[in-house]
Amino acid sequence: MKVIVDTNSLIYSLENKIDLFDFFDKNGFEIIILNCVMKEIKKINTKKFKLISEIISNKKIKIKNNMGGHTDDIIIEMAKKNKYAIVTNDKVLKKKSAKEKIILYTVGKNSVKKI
Repeated sequence: MKVIVDTNSLIYSLENKIDLFDFFDKNGFEIIILNCVMKEIKKINTKKFKLISEIISNKKIKIKNNMGGHTDDIIIEMAKKNKYAIVTNDKVLKKKSAKEKIILYTVGKNSVKKI
């Protein structure tokens, strides 16, 4: 299965030293990070962008190009169309995902959990 990682999950996992990449890799998931997510991170905090970019590079995760539009909408559409899971801590994205019956994961203080 593939999982799309949202902006806030990447930032939260970095801030709380949680290796969400390791969690999904150990559980047989292919991780998808969209270029719109990376652009959001860069806009929010360039220092965190550099750290996340370095981690992604070290883990050999490719950043997937996407069409334009709002990041949440792009994530929902891609997950729905391809039956991917989503990892997010964003309340609005969780609600939209639940409506579409998309498998969701969230990053907690010490772990990644399916909700």
